[in-house]
Amino acid sequence: MAEKDLTAYCRRSGEIGFARRLPNDAMILSRGPDEHVRKAAGVVARHGYDGTLLVPGIPEAITDDAALEAVAWFRRQMASRLNRYAQEAAHG
Repeated sequence: MAEKDLTAYCRRSGEIGFARRLPNDAMILSRGPDEHVRKAAGVVARHGYDGTLLVPGIPEAITDDAALEAVAWFRRQMASRLNRYAQEAAHG
């Protein structure tokens, strides 16, 4: 992983965090350039009243399987946006 890469992660609560290294009790959502990861998460995430970013579907998931499905969806959305941002950056 390059020094500049940022990791977006979440915990079972659905709250999204950002760090250079994945915390032990967290699940990775995406990794990439700081600006791109934060931008993509801001678009895909649910925004709490207090500014908290949440993975949609996790806070209300009754089972861990349902929460994992929400994580999988979020990862796909993040990957799609990060790919788009990388293409835009490559083409000026």
